[in-house]
Amino acid sequence: MGMKQRLALAMALISKPELLILDELVNGLDPKGIVETREFLRHLAQDKGLTIMLSSHLLDELSQTATHYGIIDNGRLVRQLSAVELSWESRRSIRLVIDGEIEKTVRFLKEGFDIVDLETVSANELRIYDKINQIRDINRFLVQHGIGVETISINEQRLEEYFVNLTGGIKA
Repeated sequence: MGMKQRLALAMALISKPELLILDELVNGLDPKGIVETREFLRHLAQDKGLTIMLSSHLLDELSQTATHYGIIDNGRLVRQLSAVELSWESRRSIRLVIDGEIEKTVRFLKEGFDIVDLETVSANELRIYDKINQIRDINRFLVQHGIGVETISINEQRLEEYFVNLTGGIKA
């Protein structure tokens, strides 16, 4: 199967296309073949200026190759973004769910830890994008100041998790 994939790629390149559309390219390739194919595609895109459109269900594999993403759900383009935008949206954070006043918690975090990069997700949930290595200290500080911490965890989304969340989660 791997040799068929390589042969099909070679045949597609014979006519020197400007756009190459590939579906499940790494299907049937061994790990070494996957790495070689990935590097070859990068070479074609960067050095030869070829536009490559990849379709795959192996999202972690795409995350090592793609520069732009189009996420399709039920035949509809749900989101289009660059790899840089995806990295920004799925960056590491502290997920904090509290039992209390969110504004008071935000004020405490800004004053006590000089946290500036945070976002209010809901009436009781925050995402903190800096001071991640101080999660224990943040938890202790909030509890000592009377803020009920229901959940505190490190949140890091892979492309697969981002896709599942964007398309409505996993359905039983």
